Order: sequence, then structure tokens, then C-alpha cells
Amino acid sequence: MQKDRITLGVCTNVTNVTNVITGTDRLKLVVIHTTAKPRDFGNLWKPSDHVDYFHNRKAWMTIAVFDSWIKSVNSRMASQGKSIVMLMDNASSHAIPPVSATEQHGLQTIKLTNVLVVFLPANTTSHVQPLDAGIIAVSKAHYKAHMLRWYIEQYEATETDKDLAMLMPGVRQAILWSVAAFGELSNQTISNCWRKTDILPPVWNAQLVNADEREKTRVAEANADLSSLLT
Repeated sequence: MQKDRITLGVCTNVTNVTNVITGTDRLKLVVIHTTAKPRDFGNLWKPSDHVDYFHNRKAWMTIAVFDSWIKSVNSRMASQGKSIVMLMDNASSHAIPPVSATEQHGLQTIKLTNVLVVFLPANTTSHVQPLDAGIIAVSKAHYKAHMLRWYIEQYEATETDKDLAMLMPGVRQAILWSVAAFGELSNQTISNCWRKTDILPPVWNAQLVNADEREKTRVAEANADLSSLLT
């Protein structure tokens, strides 16, 4: 049975609007696959309608992919009249040649016209990266729920175990599930994950503490929904 691999890139924000802290914006998912046009895309379906799609032999984030993506984000921000700070880990693929990183406040940064990329120090991503504080975990739980529902539907419609063993969702389906799962994240969940890292200004964190505490359990609720599909 052939197994396809994709790499996903996720980007969300946090903002302070009239003293209300929320995560309202999310960029299109980055999807990296091994081929430009997998068979299940067909002739009409365009991944660019849903995600920022790239491909290379190993489906990895590379300097070329990152350079193209970050410059497209910069162009989008410029067209919207926005300037943003983007936090990310210091992976070697996160480079924009020939632009060199410079140090600001002890952190390595790269400055484009409308995007300031700030690289997190080594071995700190799991502690101060909001994506690792629950955003990715919740998205994965929603994705698995979509996948399990699909398998259950296929199981109920399949006549033999042999037919069931041949079932394998394609890259197109994986992309659509990923987009749906990412879209199911609540803005409050994103804000809470930023708060959990404790990297926001103290006044922002104080406002987030007063937000709906029930939203803190979003990861557990998503996993509970997933478990209910199996019972």
C-alpha cells in the first residue's frame, strides 16, 4: 500500500483590539508534497484555492520553499497595509538569501518591508511557541476526527474486508481535512495558547486570564469528540 507524505506549515496571530486580546487571523496552511500534481487532484481541482502548495522530492521545508512563502506573505501584508512580527524556530531552512539575520534584543531577526521574522532561541520552541502550546494539538485532534468519520463511512459502505484494506485517502482529501481542522480552531483557543507561553506583555496576559476559562479545555474536548467516534 502506497503511503503519501505531506508537510504542513501553520501560522496564526494574536492581536489587541480595543483591549480585547484575540487570535483572529490565520494564514493559509502551507502544504508541501512530493509532486506538483498528485493523481487525485484531477484536471480541475487547484490546491492553491485552499492552501499555499509547494512540492519537492522529500516533501520537506527547504530554503527555496520558505523563501518563496515568506516573500508572498510579505507581499500580502504590504497590499493590506499591515506590518507583522512572525515568530518561528531557528531551523536551517528558515532563511531568505541573500538577506542576513541581524540581532535585536538578543534574538536573531530578518526584516522584510512588512514582516519582521524573529527566530526563537534553540531548544525553546516547545516552551514559548504558541503553536506548540496547543494549537497544533487541537488541529490534529480535529483532523483525526475527520479521518475517522471517513473510515467509518467507508466501512459501513464496504462489503468485504479486502475492499476495506484497499482504502486510502488521497493527498487532496488530506488537504481538505487539514483546512477544515484548522478552521475549526476557535479564536479563544488560539489566544489561550499564546497566553500559556507567557511571552505577551503582562497587561495582555491579564486580560486573557479574565477570558472564558472553559476554552482552556478545548484540547480535551476535541480529544473527547475523537474518542466518542470509537465507542
